[in-house]
Amino acid sequence: MIKKNGCKLSMKILIVDDAVAVRRQVFRVLDEMGFKSILEAGSVAEAWSIIERNRGEEIKLIFSDWHMPGETGLDLLKKIRSHPKFNKIPFIMLTTEQEKSKIIEAAHFGLQGY
Repeated sequence: MIKKNGCKLSMKILIVDDAVAVRRQVFRVLDEMGFKSILEAGSVAEAWSIIERNRGEEIKLIFSDWHMPGETGLDLLKKIRSHPKFNKIPFIMLTTEQEKSKIIEAAHFGLQGY
């Protein structure tokens, strides 16, 4: 739900990045835009736990880093797209990844933004 006149936006957003400074920066931008329900995760495992825990109040948008220790943002995208309850969540990758084949692979899995 979007409200006007300075009221905050109610959609739930998840930021996934192993770098705390990047998460804080994205959080600040979204907060300044008026979003009030912003969740953060430092890894794919933590993000998946948050996604599963929030089934009742579905996450409406995910911003994720591509390169993280262990599982990557692409791994998270694939996991989300393979789950019937979560496969429609818009997913935006925040990354400096420039390898064309990887970008094409992410697009194949329904990446909404890069």
